[in-house]
Amino acid sequence: MTLKNIKSKIDAYQGELLYTSASLFRPMVALMGSLIATAFIPPVEMGIFQAVFLVLPYLAFLHFGVFNGLARNVAFYKAQGDMEKVQRMVNASARVSKGVAFAGILAFLVMLSLGFYYEKSWLYLLTIGAVFSALFFGPMTLHIDTTFRSGQEFKQLGKIIYKESTLDIVNNTLPIFLGYYGKLIREFLRPVIAFFFRVRQQPIPPKGGFQKSDLQNLAQVGFPLLIGSYFFGVFNVADQSLILKDLGEEALGFYTISKLVLTTFFIIPATLVTMYYPKASAIYGRLKNNRELRPFFWKSLGGNILLIIPLCLIGYFLTEPVVHFFLPKYVPGIEAAKISFFTCMTYVYMGPSVIMAVVRRNVFYIIVILFSIAAMWLLPAFLPGTISLEKIAWLRCAIGVCILTVTLLYCFYLSGQDTFDE
Repeated sequence: MTLKNIKSKIDAYQGELLYTSASLFRPMVALMGSLIATAFIPPVEMGIFQAVFLVLPYLAFLHFGVFNGLARNVAFYKAQGDMEKVQRMVNASARVSKGVAFAGILAFLVMLSLGFYYEKSWLYLLTIGAVFSALFFGPMTLHIDTTFRSGQEFKQLGKIIYKESTLDIVNNTLPIFLGYYGKLIREFLRPVIAFFFRVRQQPIPPKGGFQKSDLQNLAQVGFPLLIGSYFFGVFNVADQSLILKDLGEEALGFYTISKLVLTTFFIIPATLVTMYYPKASAIYGRLKNNRELRPFFWKSLGGNILLIIPLCLIGYFLTEPVVHFFLPKYVPGIEAAKISFFTCMTYVYMGPSVIMAVVRRNVFYIIVILFSIAAMWLLPAFLPGTISLEKIAWLRCAIGVCILTVTLLYCFYLSGQDTFDE
């Protein structure tokens, strides 16, 4: 391959490369902020924070799949040249995002009322206040982000992410000076900053109206996708919910290191999925055959393996010395954190899993995740001895291996079918 060909390849994927680098830079900044906060905040207070913020994944169903449908349909109809339909889809989704933001206000008021009713501490009440911005600004930001990604405007979105991540570096220092209150300020500001960085640069701003059928289309396409992602989100916090229930807030605080590992390494395949999804949708919309997705299966799986596995191995060996040196208060959580790196390796299936969403065959995956949630909640009662952080971490890892295996087999099967479903 000549230098000219290499340059043309780089130019062709410049937007994707910028977005990928920005999306990897963002979790690094977030990880740095979390490590700083963990160093200056005791485990009990971190347990309070995690307990309150557990509400977010449990409320992630409020848009009923409209944003998921938008992610698929913008790329799908854009590939077919139907820009009028694309615009109507965006208009409908924008309206829903405002409705979900209003629902977030109601959820915040309910949480605050319950906090006062049960006479929770001021730390609890202030933490509930910090979660407000995620409930209100989060849905509108998610809508705008979806228009960037589904429209494959990766270059512009990458620039925005770099800007907000740079500002977040400054906010990361707040816990050094203000302790737990600094972390609450940081968490309150992040959704606000993300929204205002995006709202003026929307690639497909809402304008005009939409038909009722457009909203139905988005919900019909997106709801099965939402169900899968929603239950997966619930599964992702099932271990934390279980620890809070059986072991208490301090143990949940010790589990912070594991949570950082699982969250940080989940962002990597999730970032790749945001690029894989519109590309796979465009391929499917243009070629109209499941079999055309078989090359995508291998490329997405290989890309995930090459990126995720080496990083997990490096993290596994660095965890113990890093925690002993920087986070000595959290030493009881080291073993669970090291186990969590094996769980992160199972995330490689997320690239090929896009195929299920593109061809709209999500029921099987939903069933798998439901069984996984049930296993996470029920199996600890049958484990020998008393429950511990390490046992919960190993259980989470074993269930992750099961999800990996059955999902890859199913997606391989789907990509071999000679069918098409609009």
